[in-house]
Amino acid sequence: MVHMKALGIKWVYTAIILASFLAVFGSVTLRQLIIVSLLLTGAAYLADILILPAIGMLAAAIVDFGISFLVVWLFSGMYVGQTTALVVISLMVAYFFAICEALFHVYMKERVLPRREATIIPFPAMRYQMEASEEIYPEKDKKE
Repeated sequence: MVHMKALGIKWVYTAIILASFLAVFGSVTLRQLIIVSLLLTGAAYLADILILPAIGMLAAAIVDFGISFLVVWLFSGMYVGQTTALVVISLMVAYFFAICEALFHVYMKERVLPRREATIIPFPAMRYQMEASEEIYPEKDKKE
């Protein structure tokens, strides 16, 4: 249930970002928008589950930037046609998506991903003992 809630949150902000920027192209229908947002949500969530625990939040946000750019550029290009404006809009979508992903990663770390138990390395017992011995070079000390 936790994953469904997280997927729902991710899909809502993904759909809002895509609707905001892809509305520039009048030919994008609601069906196409939903398909692209579902593809982007699935790919990014899978990356979050696999990459976020392994390499951290910053690297996962960078990977999400790349995934979102490629998904929006390729799949929107199939519907709209490849134009220079689509590349710029795909970069803008990827930028805002990466910002939202940075906030979403905090939510994922706190509420969705399992917590790792810290491994406790026992320190040796701190038993200090005084050492008493003779000097290493007794002849030097006697001559002086």
